[in-house]
Amino acid sequence: MKYRSIQHIACENAWQKMWDHYLFFETEPTVRGYLAEQYRSLGYENSDALAYRNTYKMIYLSKQAREFFHSGVNSSLLVRPLLLYYGMVSLAKMLILSRDPDYPSRTSLLAHGVTTKKIKKSQYLFLEDEVKIQKEGLLPHLMQLITGMKVKGDYQIKELITLIPELSSSYTKLYREERLISVYVSDEINAETKETTIFLPLGLLDYLGFGMKEFSNWVNQYNEDEVCFTEGELYPGENIFSLKWKHPAGIHVLDHPDGFSNHLFLKDVMGHDYFWTKPEEKLLIPEIMVHFLIMYLLGMLCRYEGDLWGEIHFSFYSQDLYLIHEFIHNSPRKFPNLILNMLFNEIFYFHK
Repeated sequence: MKYRSIQHIACENAWQKMWDHYLFFETEPTVRGYLAEQYRSLGYENSDALAYRNTYKMIYLSKQAREFFHSGVNSSLLVRPLLLYYGMVSLAKMLILSRDPDYPSRTSLLAHGVTTKKIKKSQYLFLEDEVKIQKEGLLPHLMQLITGMKVKGDYQIKELITLIPELSSSYTKLYREERLISVYVSDEINAETKETTIFLPLGLLDYLGFGMKEFSNWVNQYNEDEVCFTEGELYPGENIFSLKWKHPAGIHVLDHPDGFSNHLFLKDVMGHDYFWTKPEEKLLIPEIMVHFLIMYLLGMLCRYEGDLWGEIHFSFYSQDLYLIHEFIHNSPRKFPNLILNMLFNEIFYFHK
């Protein structure tokens, strides 16, 4: 998805300010105008009529999502995942409705579109469990709308966790392995070449078995548009090396709404950049899908496997609990922000 602009919003309470932006979707005039414009841009001739029909659906979904999330973050961990998951469902439906005025056009789209194993092993490990995306349902329909692709297959929770920048430090502590590493981006842009310089740890080249030229060529294979990476310089004394990034429009990477426009670079909720050291083809998926899948499994454990979920929560023997806590703490802040970005087609950073 291509974004139009970046909005840096200074505030005392990022959570509150983010949800204040959802108030836009809770009044009839603003929602009806928004939907009419959305549908018109998608080529629907009867955009005004469709917007009128869907306005109150959108309003109720926004209000419902707010209540689920606010109740979820203030509830016991024993029930929190279930409340947060249904908050995600409401936000996902809002995003779908902004792109598909006929949703749900068939009953199969009312299903979650995700499933998991019904019988859990006695020595259960959450991070080794898997979720499977089905052919039809809420999540696959949403992914097709925002990516143009049909996403399917099995995903292990441990794999999905590695795609969330906010959890990278905790993952490394637990598994002694860095899947995402911090990237330093120079504030300046070369006046002549219009290139942005980024810096990475020198050990990354040894880890991947690349020279600098090979590394830049490899990174370019994951570009999403016409951006280009070229080799920079080695700084052995500082244990870093540089990489050059250039956009056809000659802009700095921090001014580009789509960031690096490359699948190997991910951002946290504050806009800090991370590099993905072990890319896998099937994991080239939007981060909202990652959060949705993990919270789905947590919600199903909470609802249908109460004894097992209680054991995970109260036991001193589960290493899963460390990352589960981290995820449940970070996801309620990140997921609604990602949806908000897509609804407005802008990147929002809320910070002091």
